[in-house]
Amino acid sequence: TTILFNFGLVQSLRADSIEVSVMYIRHWKTDRKLTTIDLRSIIAKQCSSPYLQIRRANLTQILSEACRQYTNIELFPDEELNSIKTSFDGVSVSSEKRTLTGPLAVGADGTHSKTREMMRIPHKYQFTGWHAWRTTVKTHSEKDLSMNVWCGSDGHVVAYPISNLGHLNLVFISKSNEEFENRWRQTGNLVELREYFSSWCLQIQKFIDLIEAKQLFKWGLFSSKLQKSNWHREKVVLLGDAVHPILPFLAQGAAIAIEDAMSLARVLNSYRNHTDAIQLFVQLRHKRVKMIQDNSEKLGHVYHMREPLAKLRDFYTKFAITQLIRSIYAYDTYKIKG
Repeated sequence: TTILFNFGLVQSLRADSIEVSVMYIRHWKTDRKLTTIDLRSIIAKQCSSPYLQIRRANLTQILSEACRQYTNIELFPDEELNSIKTSFDGVSVSSEKRTLTGPLAVGADGTHSKTREMMRIPHKYQFTGWHAWRTTVKTHSEKDLSMNVWCGSDGHVVAYPISNLGHLNLVFISKSNEEFENRWRQTGNLVELREYFSSWCLQIQKFIDLIEAKQLFKWGLFSSKLQKSNWHREKVVLLGDAVHPILPFLAQGAAIAIEDAMSLARVLNSYRNHTDAIQLFVQLRHKRVKMIQDNSEKLGHVYHMREPLAKLRDFYTKFAITQLIRSIYAYDTYKIKG
C-alpha cells in the first residue's frame, strides 16, 4: 500500500478498496470464534499505511490508468510474447505486431511464464496435496469489515471483503491427491465443493449457496524451492509468480510482486551497471521472498492442525500473526542496501 500511495494513488485505491478491521479464527464445525485479532490496530502501530483489500481487476485498472499518465510508458494490451533475443548491447522482445529493444527485459508473466521458458531459467514445482477453490460473491452486508478463517484438519475457508459494495472473496482449501497436469487453474465443480464441505458449519453452507458455478475456479497448490539462479539470466529478470509462486495462506502473491518491481526500479536508478544492479536486486529480494514462502507454508500447517494440537493453534495464532504483520507489512522496500 505504501508503494502505491507514494505513486499518488491514494484517492483511487481508497475509492475501490476496503480496510479490514478485524480477523476472526473460527471452528470449522461450530463456527465458534477461537481467536480475535485486531488487524487495524496492529497495522496502525506497525505500519505507515493501511491494510486494504481490493478486487484484482480494479487494481489492474487503476495501475493501467496511472501508467497512461506517463509519456515514457507505452502499453500494448493483448499481445503475446513470441521471442526474446539477448546480445552484448541489450535485449529485444517481439510479438506478432512489433519488436522492442532495450538494455534489460523484465518478465512478470506469472506461473506459466513464457519469458522464463524462452530464457531456459530453471524452475521446479512440487504438488502439496492441497487445492484452492476461489470465487467472489455478493452479500447483503456492506458494513462487515471482518476477515474470517474457519480452520479444520482437512482444510480451511477464508472470507474477506474486497469492495465497499458488499463483495466477498472466498477461498476454500481442500486436501486431495489429484495433481493437475501442466495446469494451475481450472473451472471448479460446485457439486464437488459442496460435498467436500458438507459437514462444515451453516455459514460455510450459506457461502456455497451464493456461488455462481461459472465463477468458481480451482487451483492445485504447488511449492517451489527458490534459488538465486531462478531470478535472472543474461539481460532478462523475472518478477512475481514467474520466479517465486507463493502458497496463498498469507495472501501475499500480488503484494510481493509489487515489492519486486519497486526494488528493481530502485537499484536500476542507483547503479549504472545493470549487472551490479541485478545482483543487488537478487540479494535484496531473495531473502525477503524466501521468508514469505516459508511462513506461508508454516501458516498452512497451523491452520490444519488436528486435536489436541489445534488448541495450541488457537493460542499461538494471535501471537504469530502479530509477528508476521511486523515482518511483512512494516518492511522497507525502498532500501537498496542488503
